[in-house]
Amino acid sequence: PGWDKYLMDATVADGRWIAYNAANSYMRWIDLDAKPQPKVYSSQPKNCISLGNGICRFSERKAFVTRGSEYYFLDPGACDPADGSQWQSLKFPKKGIVGIPRVSPEGLVVLTSRIRREIALYDFENSEQPEFLKYWKVAGNPDFAVFHKGKFIVPCGHQGVIMQK
Repeated sequence: PGWDKYLMDATVADGRWIAYNAANSYMRWIDLDAKPQPKVYSSQPKNCISLGNGICRFSERKAFVTRGSEYYFLDPGACDPADGSQWQSLKFPKKGIVGIPRVSPEGLVVLTSRIRREIALYDFENSEQPEFLKYWKVAGNPDFAVFHKGKFIVPCGHQGVIMQK
């Protein structure tokens, strides 16, 4: 799938599905349970996401995808809508950035943008009405985040490691 930044951080649907972003080309789902070998499903170019965006696990049944400064949820294995249209995206509340997402078990979503040197944090505990929490402009190039005890940690190039207080 290319760089590790574009591979989904965890499987969904009891370990059956994993996805990745072939930046600026397509989204690809891999059915790990297909027999006799894993089967690959790809979206069309109109449903691709950029180099600065990504996909991660949101819950056991949903993936969280960023596209530009918007987002959407995908079901495992979902490629293109049946009518061939684009996926329906939603706007981040207040400050949306182009970034690679990671989701905590508590429903926090952090986006990191290596290119624009930005980090944004949202509360998606209520996924119908997410809340913007905080935005940071950083000096380093933030990589994707991990969560530890409900707080994010981001390697940030020459700036070091950023840990949420």
